[in-house]
Amino acid sequence: MGRNYYGIEKEKTYFKAAEQRLKKAKPIEDHYLDTLQNGRSKPRIPFGSLVELGIIKPGTTIFDNKKKISAKIMADGSIKHAQTEGSIHKVAATILGAESCNGWTYWHYNLNGNAVPIDYLRQRLISNS
Repeated sequence: MGRNYYGIEKEKTYFKAAEQRLKKAKPIEDHYLDTLQNGRSKPRIPFGSLVELGIIKPGTTIFDNKKKISAKIMADGSIKHAQTEGSIHKVAATILGAESCNGWTYWHYNLNGNAVPIDYLRQRLISNS
């Protein structure tokens, strides 16, 4: 990868072994070092940050896209639905009986009479950063 480095080794045997491995290493061509732009390369924003920044308020009701299931936002950024409390992802997964769920797209909020995924708030925060 064309990196410069320093190595320290007290034992001569290990030093020589490392030296031999490094001599055998082949540089990676630059075009193989490019990374794919995907969802994982985007900045991660916890839902609690939206609450801390006042973008969405504690006590706000969020709901599924059919408005049949609702939850309340707590002051720490967790949510509560019936007897279930936790992250937007955990609570949605529990409701669905699934191992995991993307809470950003599952939960919606009311924006001028329209049901909008809470991911809209995250995307606005990302674009303002």
